Amino acid sequence: MRSLKVKLGTYFVLFAATIMTILWLLQIVFLNTYYKSMKTNEIKKIGDSLVVEYGKDDFEDIIYTTSFSKGIIIQILNEDGVPIFPMNTSFDPRPPKFNFIDSRKFVDKLKKENQEKILYTTEDPRLGRPTIVYGAILQEYNGENLYLYINGLLDPVDSTTSVLKNQLIIVTIISLLLALRLSFIIASKISRPITQVTDAASVLDKGN
Repeated sequence: MRSLKVKLGTYFVLFAATIMTILWLLQIVFLNTYYKSMKTNEIKKIGDSLVVEYGKDDFEDIIYTTSFSKGIIIQILNEDGVPIFPMNTSFDPRPPKFNFIDSRKFVDKLKKENQEKILYTTEDPRLGRPTIVYGAILQEYNGENLYLYINGLLDPVDSTTSVLKNQLIIVTIISLLLALRLSFIIASKISRPITQVTDAASVLDKGN
């Protein structure tokens, strides 16, 4: 019966270890990749939505609201990369701040790609951190194209990863201890009737 308890204990511990390994991979190893993918999809969704909203009377208000709530730069640029609107220069979203040189490179890249929309990641030299840039060509205005420019900062997740590591260490230890305890409880319940049958067989074997 001891071997049964040992086997069940081993199986439960291995099962718990497998689950915790998967959690470690998802929360620690793949966290950066997952976050970047989610942030990229979010900015793409915002950009596509603004392309549809373009031309409405409250379009500038939509830009203000979206830029403030999402913490991203949203501008409508002309052919030279100069912001046409929003014109309210007092509006100051969180970093990254608008940079004319970057906007000029953005317009050139959008023209060179020869596509209506582009989405790419670039490094912000001022912050030393990556940003996601979304661009789209809007309809002509006074004989020239306008460009939707969105720039969103990829926030570092190092501090989040550190917190998750500490939590997962505690959860892993607790899970393994619970798995070990549970395995012995189940093994005891299973082994009890088997022991009774074995004892009864031993009595029968003696002629009782």
